[in-house]
Order: sequence, then structure tokens, then C-alpha cells
Amino acid sequence: MFGEPEKLGLKKSFEMVDAPKGKTFHYRNEDKRVIEPGWCNEHRLRNIKGPLIYAVTDNSGIIRYVGKWVSDTPLYQRWFRRKHIHHQTSSRNIYISELDQGKKPLTVWSASAVELKKLPLPDATLTMSNRDLVQNLEALWIQRWKPQLWNKNHEPMVSGFTDGEYWKKIP
Repeated sequence: MFGEPEKLGLKKSFEMVDAPKGKTFHYRNEDKRVIEPGWCNEHRLRNIKGPLIYAVTDNSGIIRYVGKWVSDTPLYQRWFRRKHIHHQTSSRNIYISELDQGKKPLTVWSASAVELKKLPLPDATLTMSNRDLVQNLEALWIQRWKPQLWNKNHEPMVSGFTDGEYWKKIP
């Protein structure tokens, strides 16, 4: 199992620490259970703009979910709605289940494409658009670590794309 988000160039962005039963917020004609954030790196959340890739680690630090944000806006706009943590229903349900079982915190890590391009990635990735880079990395990482991930879908990847296993070169 791979559980070293720092080796992927990801930086700790925020934690999900609780999902109190009965506490909800209303969004798009639906009441959603609140997932409470704990520690937050406000600078990363509000100032580091996408496209970016993110991962969620469980309470033991194992990467369990990989996602991307292809917009040019910060991570906050991907993860928060009306000041509450928001995510697609299937993932939210997994996060809430983990928190209900006392398996907390869940930690969200992120890296923008601009940050990633400073790492020892193969030269071919450096000429890709930022959006293409994060889309391909997401697909590759899901494919590579699928057995340990909560991700249900396989994402499309450019044929022959590789990250060169760059994280093995990072001390």
C-alpha cells in the first residue's frame, strides 16, 4: 500500500474530523450531513489555484482517494459549499462512514500542476497543459493503486503516459 503523499509532491491541505449526526446543510435542494473540518491550511485552500490533483488519506496515512480539480480556481472552491465540506455523494458517504467508525482524521492533500512541474517528472509531462497533466496523473494513480482506493471509476489517460515513478527520486 502506498501512503506517502509527501513523496508525490502533495501538501497537507485540511482534515475532516467529524460528521455529527443530525447536523446538515442545505445545498441544491438537498440536506447534506455536515463534515466538520479540523486543521486547515488556509493559504493552500484559498490561494493555490488549479488545475490540481488531490488525495485523501485515512487515519493511518494511507492514500484512499485520488481526485483532480481542473478549474483555475483554488481548492477551497472544489471542496467547500456554503462554508461546508462538499464532495460527490458516493465519496461523502465513505468519508462519513469512516468518521462514524472513529477512523479520524481523514486528511486532504493537494498539489497544483504548477507545483508538480517543479518535481522530477518526465520531460514529456512538462509540456502538457496543466489540465492534461492532472487528468493523466489522476488516471495513472487510480490505475496504479486501485486496490487500496475508494475510487469507483477508472479515468481516461493518454496512451503511454507515465510519471516516471518520480516519487522514488524524492528523498
